Amino acid sequence: MRDNSISTLAKIVLFHNGQPSVKPDYTTSILDQLLPLDVDEDEANSINNIVLTQILSKNAVLASHPDQVKALVQRIKDKSDAKPDTLDD
Repeated sequence: MRDNSISTLAKIVLFHNGQPSVKPDYTTSILDQLLPLDVDEDEANSINNIVLTQILSKNAVLASHPDQVKALVQRIKDKSDAKPDTLDD
């Protein structure tokens, strides 16, 4: 449930930034501390795909935090690399 909540918050930050209820420090927390997700693999894959797609789409929120985004992409990659490769089974 924690991962689903974080994923929802990330979507709000990405797509509704600028609204009074979305505080600037939410973006920092999402990028620096809360992503990538740890427990729910399906939710992690979903939000990772959204984040990566938004990077390619030049999402303004992400574009304004290039160093944090770069670090997040590296953490996503590291987490992916650490998983056992189940495609070869």
